[in-house]
Amino acid sequence: LPDDPRHWDKGVELLKKAADQNDTEALLALSRLAAQGKVMPQSFLESFEYCSRAAHLGSPEAQHELAGMYAKGWGVAVDTEAALSWGRKAARAGHTPAKYALAMALMGSEARTEDSTKEAISWLRSAAEDGHAESLFLMAGAIAHGHYGLEKDEKKAAEMALPKAEEGNPEFQYA
Repeated sequence: LPDDPRHWDKGVELLKKAADQNDTEALLALSRLAAQGKVMPQSFLESFEYCSRAAHLGSPEAQHELAGMYAKGWGVAVDTEAALSWGRKAARAGHTPAKYALAMALMGSEARTEDSTKEAISWLRSAAEDGHAESLFLMAGAIAHGHYGLEKDEKKAAEMALPKAEEGNPEFQYA
C-alpha cells in the first residue's frame, strides 16, 4: 500500500542502506526525496550532501544535479564556478541534459566571452546531435540567422528542423 507511511519509512531505510554502500542511484533518490520533503523531512542541505556524494562517485546525473544546486544555491552557497565545473564533468561524461544546461549557462553568463560562446555552441551542437529537441531548435535558429559566430545558412537550418517538423513537433513546424 503506497499510501501507508510504514512503507515509506522502510523504503527510506533501504535507500539509506544502499547509500551507505555508495549506490549512486540510492544517493540520488535520497537527494530528491530530501529536496521535495516527501517521505522524509525537507532539507536542501541533506539533499546537497547526498547528491554531492553521488557526484563524487562519478554519476553524471548527480554531477548535473549538483551543478544546478551550486547555480541556484540549494543546500549550498551560490557558486557559479563550481556549477560550471560540475556541469562540464557531467557533459564530458555524455549526459545530454548537462550539455544543454551547460550551454545555456555559458550563453547566459554576464562574463560571456568569445571562448565561452564557442564552448556553449559546441555543447549545444553535441546535445542536438544526441537528439535533444531544445538544443536542435536553438542550433537551427542560430544557423538560420548567423548568430554566435555561426555562418548563416537558412537551407541547413531548415534541413536540421525538417525531421522534427515531420514528426509533428509544432515549434519545428512553425519555424
